[in-house]
Amino acid sequence: MPGPITHLKAAYIFGEISEIKDKPQLYLGAIVPDSVNVYGHAPMNKRWPAHLRNANLNIWLSNAKAFYNENKGKISEEYLLGYILHIVTDIVWDKYFDDKLYALISEPLGENKKTARWNEIYGFEQKQLNLPWADEMLKSLKEARPLAISTLTEDIIAVMKQSVLDNDISKGTEPQVLNDDFMNPFFIKVVEVMQNLIKN
Repeated sequence: MPGPITHLKAAYIFGEISEIKDKPQLYLGAIVPDSVNVYGHAPMNKRWPAHLRNANLNIWLSNAKAFYNENKGKISEEYLLGYILHIVTDIVWDKYFDDKLYALISEPLGENKKTARWNEIYGFEQKQLNLPWADEMLKSLKEARPLAISTLTEDIIAVMKQSVLDNDISKGTEPQVLNDDFMNPFFIKVVEVMQNLIKN
């Protein structure tokens, strides 16, 4: 699964295509599940409920659809969409793109492939922060209001929001293989899966 800026770019693209009005809440919702990790990598019994996760990706996607249907109308629609979009983004990454990235990474000197993978992801994300879309998104994210959702409290979500605004997130290294040619099909697939999930 990717890092916060990738989730936010997926939300930005989805928001533009879907003509979302309350973009601040969409953007915040898109990073909410990972707020479980703001004080360090949380144990599985905390991470998985926050992400509605299941080891079976099809069940995981069904969990996301059920949560969306159960909570529609009970919470900000855009915030809920962002939350579900985060989960869809993780699922699409795990199902279609993670193995592709691993295959492109050479065994790096002094680190394993998992570390190199995260360095690629975070390095790509830092480069994204220099682009106009990110500036627009971050200005909008500042206006978002944390709302408790699933197992996550307003307070911890507020910490996550601020960590992204302050760029107090992992920086990675200059990406060697992760680029727009790799990522653009990923974002297209995320939007496709998300649109299919919410249309019924």
